[in-house]
Amino acid sequence: MRTRCSRWKTASPRPSGIRLPSRRWNCANSSNAATVNDTWGYKKDDQNWKTPEDICFKLVDIVSKGGNYLLNVDPDADGQIPPPSQEVLRKVGAWLKINGEAIYGAGRTPFGPELGTPMPGPTAHRTAGSKQ
Repeated sequence: MRTRCSRWKTASPRPSGIRLPSRRWNCANSSNAATVNDTWGYKKDDQNWKTPEDICFKLVDIVSKGGNYLLNVDPDADGQIPPPSQEVLRKVGAWLKINGEAIYGAGRTPFGPELGTPMPGPTAHRTAGSKQ
């Protein structure tokens, strides 16, 4: 492994039928990657857990902009996910069970980055007097 978000080196071949993106995904300065608490690795003193509401809000925000949410969950030294993290993830899962249709397979909003202006498309060049 080179870095957290760069290309991975592996001894195993890529499964057939799997296509790689045409460009590298750079998450070094991305707001699409987050942790359930404040650290990227397990730290027993880090008890500052994000709320399910915060995680769901961030998920909706990222998906509406055409992105993917990378949420890091850190197991402890025994490989166990800490109970507070489990609780947060279960609540997010319960929310997704109800609202998942609006998330899975959704694409970018047809409006600008913050719902300000419509994105260019077939109707972008209309004038006030033109027919629709």
